[in-house]
Amino acid sequence: MALSLIPSAGVTGVGGLTLVNTTTGSNVSGIDVTSVLDATYPVYMIHMTNMRTHNAGQQTNLRFITSGGTQSSNYGYSRMYHYGTEAKQHDQNSATTNSLYLNFNPHANAAFAWDGVFWIHNPSGTTYYKNWQGTSFTPSDSTGGGSHNSNVIYIGGEAWYGGSDAITGFNIVPNSGNITGTVRTYGLAG
Repeated sequence: MALSLIPSAGVTGVGGLTLVNTTTGSNVSGIDVTSVLDATYPVYMIHMTNMRTHNAGQQTNLRFITSGGTQSSNYGYSRMYHYGTEAKQHDQNSATTNSLYLNFNPHANAAFAWDGVFWIHNPSGTTYYKNWQGTSFTPSDSTGGGSHNSNVIYIGGEAWYGGSDAITGFNIVPNSGNITGTVRTYGLAG
């Protein structure tokens, strides 16, 4: 069986992915990606790069935007995470939370920015809860202190928004302080 290279979908639209939007924030309280999710595509891929909080020890969260504004309740999740130097995997879940957890950044140093890829299915539907899944990675070292020293932090999981409203966008915010990063939204043809 011969292998062949697949061209980059983000630039050319080849392979069913089409770049819909790029939003960059630099030292801002949140990154708002608005009016990008609709019925054009059944699935959207959200690619986040060079994301970092400006205060150490902050987690990064996502909240969906509907016609009623930014939603701050009715989220549920099941996630697993792993610190590179530990032999065990951790898991968490919650049926009621005010946002979706994307990543934990133990550092305020730009060298420790995180990256992630997330998928949302049928955001414009109004019958079912919205499914969200993805993974993110954060490099770490001994300068951050605490239990995250000398690790690569991996987080993966699935989540849902427990409302039937159509989702038109999302915002990305740290627990406190500011955030920097780039968010690219791609549509996946059905």
